Amino acid sequence: MRFPNISWALTNRRMTQYRLAALIGKSETGLSRYLHGRGEFTAEERTRVAEALRFPEEWLFSIPIPPPASGTDSLSMSRASDPGSPQAQTGREK
Repeated sequence: MRFPNISWALTNRRMTQYRLAALIGKSETGLSRYLHGRGEFTAEERTRVAEALRFPEEWLFSIPIPPPASGTDSLSMSRASDPGSPQAQTGREK
């Protein structure tokens, strides 16, 4: 989904895509295509979406940025803590 904040806002407001589409003057199919990045909202449609959902337009249409990688993932951490794993045995006397 290209605009996950809109999806979250729909859930938060307990509004269906069908209802939002009707409020902004689009078909449900058209709205779904736009939400998945297969079309572009006009400036007027963006404003109507924000008004209908009562959230800031900038937030609704912001592109999500994933958090930076921490350098270690939980899988490598769990392997290192497993005494039987080769990672945990590194440095041990044999």
